[in-house]
Amino acid sequence: QNFYLRAYKFRMHVCKEDENPDFTYIVKILYNMGTVCLKMGNLKGSLKYFQKARAMYEDKRGRHERNEGHVLLLADICSQMGSVLLRLKHHGEALQEHHIALSFRKDVLGYDSVEVSATCHHI
Repeated sequence: QNFYLRAYKFRMHVCKEDENPDFTYIVKILYNMGTVCLKMGNLKGSLKYFQKARAMYEDKRGRHERNEGHVLLLADICSQMGSVLLRLKHHGEALQEHHIALSFRKDVLGYDSVEVSATCHHI
């Protein structure tokens, strides 16, 4: 977790000086920090990082090209948030996040994709 936190702080410092920062890289760092917290059993910390990653992506996506990779990353974030919310007993919010993830994956991969059914089995 400390590794990702240091990488995040460094990247944020670089982004302040860069006119065209790569926010996808920062979103991935936050996603990884959320995943580490989840594996350590820190559900609230995990949720915080996933929410921050999603908010940063949604805030910046209008300024950058939106490609399939970005949409699938956002789907992964929503799916992980849904899993965390489920473990926190926030069932309605968890189901909503899983449906959002399903929608993004169907848009990119197609309705009949095996990957969609394999990654959205939570619903």
